[in-house]
Order: sequence, then structure tokens, then C-alpha cells
Amino acid sequence: MKIIISLFAFCCLIANASGQSRYGGRILEKGDVNIADRNMILLLQYDLYFLGYGIYLSGYGGASGEYNDATFRAVKALQRDNGLVQHGAVDSKTTLAIEAALKATELGDQWMQFNPLRYGGMKLKQGDRDRNINQTVRLLQNDLTALGFSTEGDDPGYFSDNTVEAIKTFQEDALIPSSGILDENTANALALRLALRSQAKK
Repeated sequence: MKIIISLFAFCCLIANASGQSRYGGRILEKGDVNIADRNMILLLQYDLYFLGYGIYLSGYGGASGEYNDATFRAVKALQRDNGLVQHGAVDSKTTLAIEAALKATELGDQWMQFNPLRYGGMKLKQGDRDRNINQTVRLLQNDLTALGFSTEGDDPGYFSDNTVEAIKTFQEDALIPSSGILDENTANALALRLALRSQAKK
């Protein structure tokens, strides 16, 4: 179901918009494939998926990090629903509308915290190890453990046998292919499960 934000919610968001923009303050538009923008576009696509605007998580026209035709059409539909000019680009007004729409959903606040780019948009697999300031594997292990899929026995920050088994068990529980790899579908399923868990604890 598409989310149409209220004028009140929109005005409240504008009044509190001094924080960092969800997409880094960039204007995103059709044809963008720049490496610097890739994660921002992927985040946009996941947000559109969450809000019900016809973006798939994989496959043709799905969430790929490229501002494709499906993303263009989805953004125009969101702009139409929120009374904005339907130019299909994500400018500051469109970003504010998306942020407000996310906040207006039951799990919106949790989704904004636990979106799939929580793991940097990376595919993680056995043998991967955190290096320097990159703590992605450790974060994944902590998230799996918090959800009841223990990685105990593996060194923190090292994607070893127990992390593989925890991922596989989670994937089976989430009814997605059990590969033992953190791919886009698995990251999305983890994000939704974390959001639900956070909401249930309130």
C-alpha cells in the first residue's frame, strides 16, 4: 500500500530537517551510475520497495544501485501521491517526502535505522574479515546473535564456519535460498527482522 503523508507530518519534518539528508544531500536522477552515488541509489530503491512503489529486490528493473526506468517511474508515482512536481528526480523536496513517508509507517523509524545498507551494500561470505575501521562482519555477527542465530566460536569480525551456519539457519527461517552468504535479499530480510524486533521491544 502506498503511503501518503499528511501535511502536518510533512511540515513537522521540514521544521526538523536540520539533520543530515537521507541520501547525502545529492540530487539523484535517471541514468546515475556513479560509484559515489551507488549506495545512495540502492538505499533509495530499498526505501521505495518498503513504501510499496513497485521496486523489486532483485531481477530486471530491481534494486541494483543504478537509477533505472523502474526507479524513475516509482519516484514519479511517489511525487504524484505527495503533490510534488513529477520530474522523476530525487531532489530535496522528494527526499523530505520519502523521509516523512517512512516515519509515517508503523515500522518507519526502525526501517530508517535498520535498512539493508547497514552492512555497506556489501556481499559478505566465508573468509571475509574486518579490516581497519570496517566493522561490517562484526556488526553482522552481532545482529545474527541478537536475533537468536548464534555465531559463537568464530572470532569477532571473521566470517568463519559458525557465521556461515548462522546465516544459513536464518535464511531457512526467512524462507530465502540457504547460501550462507550475506547477499542483498538476506540483508533486506535481516533489516526487516531487526525492525520488527525493535518495534516489539517498545
